[in-house]
Amino acid sequence: MGIFPPTCDVSFLSGCAECNNDGSCTCQSYTTAEADLLTRDQTYWGGTINACPTLPILMYVLYSIALLGSVFAGVRCTYALVMQTKLARRLSRRWVEHRPNWVCAMLILSTLFNAGFCIDKLVDPEKVIGVDILPSALYAASRSMFYTGATTQIVDFFAVAMSVQESTYGQQRIREALAKEHLLFILPAVHTCVECIPLVNAILAVDRDYNMERVQTICLIFFLVGNACCFSFGCTRLVLRAKKMLASFEQSKDALESSYVVAVGGRAMADKFLDPDANGISPMEVPASLQTVINDLHSLEQAQKNVSEHSKKGMQSVIVVVILFMLFAIVPFLWDKTSYLIAVNSVIMPLGFSQECAANYIKSSQKRQDGAFTPLQ
Repeated sequence: MGIFPPTCDVSFLSGCAECNNDGSCTCQSYTTAEADLLTRDQTYWGGTINACPTLPILMYVLYSIALLGSVFAGVRCTYALVMQTKLARRLSRRWVEHRPNWVCAMLILSTLFNAGFCIDKLVDPEKVIGVDILPSALYAASRSMFYTGATTQIVDFFAVAMSVQESTYGQQRIREALAKEHLLFILPAVHTCVECIPLVNAILAVDRDYNMERVQTICLIFFLVGNACCFSFGCTRLVLRAKKMLASFEQSKDALESSYVVAVGGRAMADKFLDPDANGISPMEVPASLQTVINDLHSLEQAQKNVSEHSKKGMQSVIVVVILFMLFAIVPFLWDKTSYLIAVNSVIMPLGFSQECAANYIKSSQKRQDGAFTPLQ
């Protein structure tokens, strides 16, 4: 016997119009029994239709938005890749050595797979992940590329932030610190395994002899809890690393300010040079050696601000995602409504992150000129 009773549910929220003689639900005209990961139509495996939890019109709207968002984000990421490729040439850097190229390329693949997933959903709304192989494979591919690209972007962000400390700690020490950041790629590897659970489920679903209701329920819980754990770990790692980096920035600023005060002959003169416009000093009057220190201080302050904002924004977004996944995992009523969570995720992924990441890389490539300060690789 499955997790759910064999009798159909005719309550208001079930979407059932009535129950027929074999205990199967007859869906309302505006509902369907097909649902991602845990479909309520178990007739293929000898079961019954227990409920009709999905509203096809709402799914159509969500996946239409997701498709348009994927196309838009894909175009933006492609333009960002072109801009970053040109920047890599100006910096005399090979394509594979320029980390933003990899970020943009992986996000382009992610948006392509996500667009394919949305098209498959729109063309045949009855196809669901966890049962049908094609949408399950497209879903896993899009999420795998997305998480790998997002992790690469985070590493690149930290690389840019740490590069401003080169004058304080030296290039070798910064490179060693950056090398440790690559351990973060273990997380998208694990997350990809979690996102492949629906694909494994779909392969198992080919066998009619399986008790798929039980298998799907177990896989669904592992899928939801696994996602919540991966997002939680990633958020915790991001916050802890940001705090450590902010403390490091403060130490670098203190060291630079101390050397600067000694070089100019006291705090009073140092304050004047740090803000020459407010003190009626022409930039031409600031010695070149002091201007270098001033630039480093300003770069540290900007990097400190960026890291603080980036970590706060990431933490707020991830907390919402973790709460949603855990809520769906612990409330059985929501198990067969995971389709909505996946559809919303398909909208947020390209519009909430991919296009924003592309916009940042487009903006940065337009600002950078030959001879500009470049991050360590």
